[in-house]
Amino acid sequence: MTATLYKGSTSSFEAAQSAAVYEAVLTELGATGTIVPLGDPTYRTGATTNTCAAGVTGLPTAVFTASEALESFDIPPTRQGICPVVTFNGSDEDIVSSDDSYWSPTNNAFSVGGWFWLDSAAGGTDMLMAKRTSGQNEWSLENVAVSGDLIQLWLYDQSTVTAVRAYSGSAPTDQWVHIISTYDGAANASGIVIYLNGASQSLTVVNDGSFTAMENKTGDMAIGSESDNPTYLGKVGGGCVGPIYTKIELTAEQVMNLYRIGKGALAL
Repeated sequence: MTATLYKGSTSSFEAAQSAAVYEAVLTELGATGTIVPLGDPTYRTGATTNTCAAGVTGLPTAVFTASEALESFDIPPTRQGICPVVTFNGSDEDIVSSDDSYWSPTNNAFSVGGWFWLDSAAGGTDMLMAKRTSGQNEWSLENVAVSGDLIQLWLYDQSTVTAVRAYSGSAPTDQWVHIISTYDGAANASGIVIYLNGASQSLTVVNDGSFTAMENKTGDMAIGSESDNPTYLGKVGGGCVGPIYTKIELTAEQVMNLYRIGKGALAL
């Protein structure tokens, strides 16, 4: 049986191991990199809030707020390896941070993703991570469960009300999968790469000639929802393997390194 992770339950030995993983991940993400360390007591500032682990000056004060205390989620946090795991119910559980220009890549490169356990019972569109609010759309990383668990990254141009996207073939369900999407800043979706478990995927690209660039809008940065509408059914790896964001296009080597680091920390 996996023990529930409560504040203060991490041993000093595991904390030291975790600290080494944080350092390794942030090294790969570079100076603009961020980990959202869900469920890690070190970064919890309240029953529903946690800050970030980041290499960006000032960003650790960015606060992510859960819809309720993690221990009150339908399934309380558990452990996998040395990492906390947060399970979302797909209906009223999400974790959101207020707007900050850091999360707005506009027409520049960025990379986003993390460790996810996609539930085969999901039947719609699972919003994994997004900076997308009605009328304030920028980007979203999604699992389209209704179409066979396709992983896709959408980019939005709010001024022209257009969007471009690229999507992979089916992702594994009911098991841990490392999902990372990168974007090189090109003026269309051709600059998107999606990696599953460290391997780049063949993609279908959907462009729109009216798309120019993403814009710095005012929507929240969310894990598990869009427009304050929770949709994600499944698990997210937290702590040192928590969701990542960085304002560079990660290389294939860096993504593979992140996959190997996380696989070890999750004891897979």
